[in-house]
Amino acid sequence: MSSYNVQAKQIESEVLQYHNQQGWTAMGSIRGVPVWHKESPHFAGSLYKFECDIDMPHHIVYNVMKLPATTEERLAWDKSIKHYQCLEQLSDELMIGQIITHSSAAGIISPREFIDLYCFKEYVSSSSSDDFDKVSWIYAESVDHPSRPPTGAYVRARNYPSGYAVSRYRENADKCKLTLYLNVDIGGMIPKRLVDSAVPNQQVAYIETIKNRAAQMIVTSQRRNLPLLPTSNAVFAH
Repeated sequence: MSSYNVQAKQIESEVLQYHNQQGWTAMGSIRGVPVWHKESPHFAGSLYKFECDIDMPHHIVYNVMKLPATTEERLAWDKSIKHYQCLEQLSDELMIGQIITHSSAAGIISPREFIDLYCFKEYVSSSSSDDFDKVSWIYAESVDHPSRPPTGAYVRARNYPSGYAVSRYRENADKCKLTLYLNVDIGGMIPKRLVDSAVPNQQVAYIETIKNRAAQMIVTSQRRNLPLLPTSNAVFAH
């Protein structure tokens, strides 16, 4: 098993622990999206949690969020980031990608560069007592990659074990819950109060972009009378 496979399993295990933990402190809502935080176990900063319902099918939202093979596919709709590139496709479940963010906080925080390992997993539940019958995850953590050594062009930020979950409601397949765990050290000498404002706001902007793209895909498919096919990822029972 490669070191990336081992790392992916470790990311999965840690993020699922966050998903089952209590003790989150509410930060309020940003444009209708509730935000919580707690102390990160990896650095002197916050681990954030975002959660909201989306009145669209699970597979459409998840397919929007899955990282594509080309830069053009992502930047055609995602204006919440400055640049994206798939650096290496390791398998159907694993890839390494680069994301560069826009500046934020009125330019006080400069663009950040992320080089992350991404893992895609889906879980199904046969228990009728569960609210969700399918949960699809994107796990992520920063890695080093020979094609992208740190440079002076951008501040290299670091994602510690993080994850995005799209959960399908068992009783309503046209509705899903989006849950995000962001465990990011953006680097630099930035006051914590500014980070606790800028980072959640950027993440909510990403959620809004996801909703807009998913809605656009639904409208386009209806106009062309095309089916919106579910994601083809392998499903893992639990």
